[in-house]
Amino acid sequence: MTDKYQDLKKLNDRDNIAGHYGMEIESLCETRCVISMKIRDDCLNYHGTLHGALYYAMADMSSGVLAHVDGRSHVTLSGELNFMKTVSEGTVRAVSEFEHSGRKTSVLSVHIYDDNDTLLASGNYTFYCVGEKKR
Repeated sequence: MTDKYQDLKKLNDRDNIAGHYGMEIESLCETRCVISMKIRDDCLNYHGTLHGALYYAMADMSSGVLAHVDGRSHVTLSGELNFMKTVSEGTVRAVSEFEHSGRKTSVLSVHIYDDNDTLLASGNYTFYCVGEKKR
């Protein structure tokens, strides 16, 4: 990750959910963000599989970090996630890419994969630009 994105990494590091569950920015560039998380026992639901809220949190974080690469501050307007499969162990990755980046809104697609690159969930997130980023 280049120095250009260190401020975004610092923001993610201050996020309580990311910190508690060990969600980390694996890679980041102008068009793509990858966040990874190692599955632990406290990540599992009563079925013994990764809790759906953590899929959603990873997707929101991955797309949210990417929305901020233009240096402005954004908030999530909407997010939808479709679940295909689930896992109980290993590492999961949320991969976000831009579908649209405009003056006021951005739309990003996100896909979540397991260690074997099996697609677990996918969706779209819309962000609204609320102004210049405060640094």
